[in-house]
Amino acid sequence: MLDIMRLATIDTTGAGFPDQFGISGDWGSIVMAFLGANSASTVTSDLMYGFDQPRVLEVFDFVENIARERLWYYDRGSGDELSAWARNNISFMDNTSALFVISTWQLPMSADDMPFNFAIVPFPAGPSNDDGSTYLASWQQGWVLPAGVPNGHEVLMIFEELFTWPGLDQPGLLREENASWVRGRMMTEDDVQRKMAIGDGIRTDIGLTVPEYSWVIGSFISAFWNNEGTTAQVAEAQRPVSQERLDRFFAR
Repeated sequence: MLDIMRLATIDTTGAGFPDQFGISGDWGSIVMAFLGANSASTVTSDLMYGFDQPRVLEVFDFVENIARERLWYYDRGSGDELSAWARNNISFMDNTSALFVISTWQLPMSADDMPFNFAIVPFPAGPSNDDGSTYLASWQQGWVLPAGVPNGHEVLMIFEELFTWPGLDQPGLLREENASWVRGRMMTEDDVQRKMAIGDGIRTDIGLTVPEYSWVIGSFISAFWNNEGTTAQVAEAQRPVSQERLDRFFAR
């Protein structure tokens, strides 16, 4: 993957700087894909600060190469290269990056409206991937039973009914329902199935649910981009404030 990004980052106009790049997208989404593909989590098993764990450090060592070598498609004229979330999320539409990370909602309703052909592939498994994970995500919206809810078992029963509507004899209908929403936005049926398989491999991380805790990711990227620190230095510098956020969230 790194070889592809390096080969793709070139100056095609002779202007003295690249106008084609190796990868594009929002940095948060890119890092989440790398973390998931390396079976990493942002907190430890006892819900303590985890951005210094070996699997996480492996990811950021790799990301550091992408940032320092400017393999990522950035807007040199905006003055806000890293934080332009809206621009970075749709920058793949410029067709100037070999690889890009997307969510299905970012694609046009029809693949025919795309200005170029594309294919869906998972991020390559990292050196420490031992469970087949493909992406890292927070606990999904709605998967929470607030404290103090009366008759909580009845709420759970309703939740179960909602997610088992096809019955025990047709569980495949749930998957087909999701596939029908994806289908049409993809170039081929193989892309649809790969997209579904990537979704099956999502690894959930409660650390990403803690308010502001994931901001550490931005600190890593900023340090790499501006040559202000290494992976180990950022991980250690962010420990106190990050641990405080975890302690406050988990009421310790």
